[in-house]
Amino acid sequence: RGRSFTTNLRRNAALLAGFCRGDIEAATLVRMSPDEMMADDVREKLERAKKRMFEESQTDYQKKNRDKMMKAVGIDLVRTDFKCKACGANNVATGQKQTRSADEPMTTFCECLECGNRWKFC
Repeated sequence: RGRSFTTNLRRNAALLAGFCRGDIEAATLVRMSPDEMMADDVREKLERAKKRMFEESQTDYQKKNRDKMMKAVGIDLVRTDFKCKACGANNVATGQKQTRSADEPMTTFCECLECGNRWKFC
């Protein structure tokens, strides 16, 4: 607990200044939780990280962020007019990768943006 106080006072200049000026009493400081002693910028970073982790845990996260994730791994999705075999929709995203040797054709990966069906062909 003592280490927590010294660490938080060292990292939070506003808390230290308030304690030195007498704005925050020692009894109040002792009862403060580590979250209450945390600096505002650190608290904001923690809240953003919690929010991001919550969003990533949602079941539709992958669907909402498909384009960002694909670009991050080097797959550039191009929306085409291929027809989905499962639902018949024309809204299909495609990407190409060289999955075999260089003298073989590139593999085209398709994903229906309506139903999520995936398939590939050469």
